[in-house]
Amino acid sequence: MHVVLDELAAVASVFRTCDDIAAWFAGPLVPAEAKTAVLERACRSRLSDLTCDALGVIARHGRLGILAGIAEAFRHRVYDVQGRAEVHVTSAVPLSDAILAKVRDAVRRRLDVEPVLVEHVDPAILGGLVVRRGDQVIDVSTRNELRQIQRTIARWVDTMVARPMGAAAAEAVSE
Repeated sequence: MHVVLDELAAVASVFRTCDDIAAWFAGPLVPAEAKTAVLERACRSRLSDLTCDALGVIARHGRLGILAGIAEAFRHRVYDVQGRAEVHVTSAVPLSDAILAKVRDAVRRRLDVEPVLVEHVDPAILGGLVVRRGDQVIDVSTRNELRQIQRTIARWVDTMVARPMGAAAAEAVSE
């Protein structure tokens, strides 16, 4: 399955990066038989038979325009069967192998899956990590901590402005 996953991802990448190729295969003006024949000649000697056959079926059904989505859905399905999950890890700077191993172990324990880490670097998070698996997000970034501090200060200021100065000052002194 890994071979098919990799090959579908590679073909989808070609479609994503080569607009002319993608448009030709996705366009309605070229008959499905012509698309299938071109794919057969281009892929049969370079890709596994299973991948070539799958691409032929996708072409015959006029779905090459959504090949990237098909490849992604297939990857997620294979991962599900294997007990694996794609986990996106964002950091302000590239992470060392040692830190990635610790993140992998922590995610494995917390989510009870074998994580396939996808690394992202975003200097805007300032520090820490953002770990995302689907809709689940663990945000321990410096940017998030600063936002929480900002919200706390804003709530405190709103409370101070909403009360008469005497009551607010008395409460502040008692804390």
